[in-house]
Amino acid sequence: MTNSKVDPRLIHLNYIRILKAYLNVSDDFLNDPKEIQGFNLGTKSESGFNIDEKLLRFRIFIRLTGIDKDQNNIGVEGEYVIEYLYEIENMEDFISYSDKPKKKEEFNVATDIGATIAGISYSTARGIVLDRTLGTDFNGVLLPVINPSELLEVDTYTQEDKTP
Repeated sequence: MTNSKVDPRLIHLNYIRILKAYLNVSDDFLNDPKEIQGFNLGTKSESGFNIDEKLLRFRIFIRLTGIDKDQNNIGVEGEYVIEYLYEIENMEDFISYSDKPKKKEEFNVATDIGATIAGISYSTARGIVLDRTLGTDFNGVLLPVINPSELLEVDTYTQEDKTP
């Protein structure tokens, strides 16, 4: 892994796919609707790499739970899974191989490219979720700004198991 800086001109977003997008309302909420005062947010991500083709698949998982002013769940939930496929022209600059790999193709990915991809993906997801929740009981959810590094799991990726 060289000391390369992320060059946005070398990152290409090939596609965005919404794999899951739904809202669920409980029977209790249907029978006695309450105004949503806020929401609890859960996020996670997963990545897959095809180093030979310079591809990175990034999935973001978002779970929303509507709450009242006392922070109680009121029976409105949403879940979104969004997949992105990036081509990174200089991907090899961000890859390092373990001295003692557990598997033949085990490698690590530099945090700076991971955080960049997470940031692009989460920012895009914010717009998608806002659009998808307008006109619902959530009345448009504007996800908070976060540190994109929080979406990344400290992990070692295996090319054969995590190919897009």
